[in-house]
Amino acid sequence: MPTAIAKHENRRERRLKVFLRVKIRRGADRYAAHLIDVSQSGAQVHCDAAIKLGAWVFMECADISRDARCVRTGANRIGLRFSSPLSADELAHLIGQH
Repeated sequence: MPTAIAKHENRRERRLKVFLRVKIRRGADRYAAHLIDVSQSGAQVHCDAAIKLGAWVFMECADISRDARCVRTGANRIGLRFSSPLSADELAHLIGQH
């Protein structure tokens, strides 16, 4: 499967490694997945679903949810950019779940 990377994606924040169960929803479709890493602005998720570059999804993890845009795909992983950043408290909550 070819990898697609958005040329404009620029990581400004360090991603923190985690391994948490996450739910991804795209329209009526729902997928179980794993959160691999996270920052206030986005995340990397391992997901067997084929999410297209540029697609919008809804992510739920540990009582925290966000709309997110797919900015990277490949090898059963998707990179997500959140529609609004996680607060410092939300990020700490996710890290504390790990």
